[in-house]
Amino acid sequence: MTARNRRSRARARLFLALFVVGVSATMLGVARPVHAESIWTGPPIVFTKPSGADPSLPANQDAIVPGVAITRGNTRGLYNAATETFFLLGTSPADTEWAWGLNNPAVPDNEIRATNFAMLQFDEWSTAHGQQPLATLGRPGVLHIISQDIYIDVTMTAWTSLGSGGGFSYTRSTPPPLPVPLFGAAGQGVLALMLALAAGRMASRMRSA
Repeated sequence: MTARNRRSRARARLFLALFVVGVSATMLGVARPVHAESIWTGPPIVFTKPSGADPSLPANQDAIVPGVAITRGNTRGLYNAATETFFLLGTSPADTEWAWGLNNPAVPDNEIRATNFAMLQFDEWSTAHGQQPLATLGRPGVLHIISQDIYIDVTMTAWTSLGSGGGFSYTRSTPPPLPVPLFGAAGQGVLALMLALAAGRMASRMRSA
């Protein structure tokens, strides 16, 4: 065999080894379901703050993410208990903005959802519903947590008005399920060992060629 042929065979084996490693790496780390982490599409949950309940207690706050915990005092509007102690018109809840059909009149209610965030107008809570929280009842909305760029489907289901205790309730979406690895941890370890052995054999053959 000529030196030229030996070099050609060595290059071919090197290419095959790199191809095998590349495909295996893809199987381990890339070939899995992809989820948009900023859009919460998981199963809905219900949060309720009863009328008269102490808003300073964690049980009466919807702690959505660190830094954002939605609640309400005995009167007025929603606020973020993680950074605020009361509702402030034009600001509360801090670090949030909202979208409903009320501030998106050209968008049908059935299109008001987190997956459509790019086509929605978001405003702070009071502006989003024109200071008419009762008008949001039963209508789909989207909550945007600004600092973490998270979009959440939300539907108000109850709102106590006229200073009668500050109760409210809503349903909201939750984080999407985590992607399932193509191989479990044990399977990944076995595959990595097999790849190492195969690479070693290929390297040995290339040296002896």
